[in-house]
Amino acid sequence: MADNNNRKSSGSLTQRLKDAWDWFTHIFDLREGTDKQGTIDSIVKYIQIKGYNVWILISAAMIAAIGLDNNAPAIIIGAMLISPLMSPILGIGLAIGINDRETLWLSIQNFFIAITVSILTSLLYFSLTPLGSPTHELLSRTQPTLLDALVALFGGIAGIVAGSRSDKTNAIPGVAIATALMPPLCTVGYGLAKGNPAIWGGALYLFFINAVIIAFTTYLVVRYLKFPLKEYVNPSDKRKTTFYIGAFVSLMLIPSIFILFNTLNRIARDNNVKNFVATEINSEKREALQWKFNDLDTIAELKIYLVGESFPMDTIPTLEATLQKYPNLENAELELIQVDVSQEEKERMTSEITDEVNKVVFEVQSQLQEQKTELAKIVNLQNKIRKPAIDSLEFQVLQKELKAMYPELNRLGASRMLETDFAMPNDTVYLDSLNRDSIRLVPQPNKAVMKMVNIISINWKPEADSTRLQDYEKRVASYIKVRLKYNEDFRLVRY
Repeated sequence: MADNNNRKSSGSLTQRLKDAWDWFTHIFDLREGTDKQGTIDSIVKYIQIKGYNVWILISAAMIAAIGLDNNAPAIIIGAMLISPLMSPILGIGLAIGINDRETLWLSIQNFFIAITVSILTSLLYFSLTPLGSPTHELLSRTQPTLLDALVALFGGIAGIVAGSRSDKTNAIPGVAIATALMPPLCTVGYGLAKGNPAIWGGALYLFFINAVIIAFTTYLVVRYLKFPLKEYVNPSDKRKTTFYIGAFVSLMLIPSIFILFNTLNRIARDNNVKNFVATEINSEKREALQWKFNDLDTIAELKIYLVGESFPMDTIPTLEATLQKYPNLENAELELIQVDVSQEEKERMTSEITDEVNKVVFEVQSQLQEQKTELAKIVNLQNKIRKPAIDSLEFQVLQKELKAMYPELNRLGASRMLETDFAMPNDTVYLDSLNRDSIRLVPQPNKAVMKMVNIISINWKPEADSTRLQDYEKRVASYIKVRLKYNEDFRLVRY
């Protein structure tokens, strides 16, 4: 009886585990909803870089170069979104995965065409630009690490998985941004323009890491989803191909691993230097202005620039011994550089700062006084502008006369606008003289030149002959001026 209960309990546990495993595999199943032939057709369709694709690629490279040159991430993201670089890379991974040699050769050709066009475009830009300084966005793409490879890995997975669905998702733009293929190529162009092998070499390596990893993940997903092979491949050749691909990818990743470790060591070392400076150097009597760590071939050297009281000579050996206890700083030599500031220099600097502050305060007060004066002028003009631009009764008679003379005339209107020029474009004051209840003021501290402009708005019926309206309007303007004995300038505006 007990054995039966044990078997039932064991069977129940096994079934629960099986159900849990089935649920788990169902959640992570990639094969459901896969459109294999549609995916192949879609990737192959956009492999070729020619015609409009070339112009899109050139535009993307130029936009990316401008963004890198101006240190503008938003512009760089825009370039990544329109760049067609992903297509030949996906084509390489797909062709290897389905053993399609024709598509593989086509993808490789267009891959190098895209590289050449992008680099030449950015090279041209950075050879001509008046800026061309090494911005943060440029330098950040010259030392690829294993983390960049991981971004490309998961970006490539997202790209091919999203592209293989029968119901397409919106993941592709995100993949284009995450994998960042265009900016490294443009950085290569910058490095070539400046003749700096360290910059163009590091950027080219970053690009090839991204490209290789994306192609590799495409190959893995295509094999996992069992896309139909175009040509038969025997098991031996299949194993050799897999081995060669894995070996090539591993060789590509090895330098990035070393770069990552060096980057992590540098970050840890810098943090330790900061802790040393904060704990052992800074005090109420002295402060470190800055520090430099020079990691030379034979020796490491930490230079600290100090202001305030000098360290007594007998305490420096103790500081050096303390420095050796910090990780990554065991073999570093310490050099303290005292930046002396005399009492006279301090007083002179304080006096200069005080003078500058007083000067700024005086300028602000003067500008405020000018603003008050200009505002007073505006208020006076506002009171004047509230009077009708043209006597309303006389204007109604004028409108009837003009309608009798020009049957095509639909309506006339009158208003006044107060304009002011503060020596900056578009800084104006507006008042609607028909409503007479709204005013918009944008004053500037510069002197303003204000004038009142009378506006006569004219509206013609739709059936009016458009070729004759300009001539009509000249006659109407002349008639208004004579009829109303109107000596002030006014504008006749069609609406």
